[in-house]
Amino acid sequence: MRDAILTPHALEQFQAHPLTPEQFEAEKARIIDEPAHLKRLERIKKLPRSFSVKELLETTFAPVVWIIINLLTTGLTILAGAPKLGKSWLMLSIAVAVGIGGSVLGRYQVEARKVLCLFLEDTPKRLKNRLEKIAAKLTENVIIFNQWRSGAEGIADLDAYLGENSDIRLVIIDTLARFRGASRGDDRYSEDYATSAAIKEIADRHDLAIVAVHHVRKMGADDVMDTVSGTNGLNGGADATWILSRARGEADATLFVTGRDIEEQKLALRFDPAMATWTVIGDAQEYAQSEERRQVLEALPLASAMKTSEIAAAIGKKVQATDYLLKQLEGDGLVKKPKYGYWTRTGVESTVTPVTVTSNISKVQGIQAVKDLQGIQYLQGVIQEATPKPAQEPPSLDYGIDNEPSGASGESPEYCEVSIDETF
Repeated sequence: MRDAILTPHALEQFQAHPLTPEQFEAEKARIIDEPAHLKRLERIKKLPRSFSVKELLETTFAPVVWIIINLLTTGLTILAGAPKLGKSWLMLSIAVAVGIGGSVLGRYQVEARKVLCLFLEDTPKRLKNRLEKIAAKLTENVIIFNQWRSGAEGIADLDAYLGENSDIRLVIIDTLARFRGASRGDDRYSEDYATSAAIKEIADRHDLAIVAVHHVRKMGADDVMDTVSGTNGLNGGADATWILSRARGEADATLFVTGRDIEEQKLALRFDPAMATWTVIGDAQEYAQSEERRQVLEALPLASAMKTSEIAAAIGKKVQATDYLLKQLEGDGLVKKPKYGYWTRTGVESTVTPVTVTSNISKVQGIQAVKDLQGIQYLQGVIQEATPKPAQEPPSLDYGIDNEPSGASGESPEYCEVSIDETF
């Protein structure tokens, strides 16, 4: 029956080009399976384009397009933070700055580009008040909608709008929850990923950046990426993630940034309530260290010294961590040790009683630099070397040191008096 399917032409081909028995059986099976073979070819034709390693390595691609250098590039970015933290102020100031061109966040220079904003939780009146608060300049480059359809229809509307406005390079969606609509199923991960993937596809197709504002969970997490509300599907489908965090009522905040084309970084930000604007003030880790150093210096009084444990209690840190900070400050010449276990600021002189040395050879008066026992011993050695050695056995020297340490063992007194009597 299988042989009956073979046409005379096919048999002639086999006879004209002799095949091994194995080749003959394989070719016969292919011809017999022709209908299924054609169906597979039709499906393969619908697959997206593939690339070989050779082709990729030999292709020159356009460089990454930055909206904000080293911070925001094309694709989908999720900005997450607690409610009422200042995310909307951050994105409004970025939108206006990009629309006008110039400085963004007090640190980055950007080109003027057209921006589309979907501020779905604000009224026109509130938006006007906010624009006036940040002293926004007049511009036609920033287009704002405060109403937009949600779900699949909203995504299709966005795709259509961008198709007719190809000069838009930045889209801000505030908030993602309003834009995506209510959940429709039990598989939250798949829903989250599908939402991110659909928005990212629009960003890629139109070669622009989309920032979607979202919330973080109420409960913290060891991994900062796990603080984003919802499942990991949102982050998984996005190209980059920003996470804004700060203590309620504090002006300073941290912006964690990571992404496929962005180097992971933590930026220290400061919020100016008068202008309602955010400014980058440096690397978050370096800023935290400088802030800790400032706290230590402020804790030290101007006129006296403090123990390490007292400083640690004043700044709310462990003694070991405080001691490490103090040693760093000492290396920078900002603090010093007037005696063992105590610290004071550089330039603050602790009270020292003048030291008088009486000798048959010389008198040294008004010495102020004796700070500890090592200094006293050094002074005694200098005097011994300067004293002529008589032929007879030298008299015994009686060194009387007042104000012995009364605190912990090994601590030096804050000041001391030395008297040396030499009788020949």
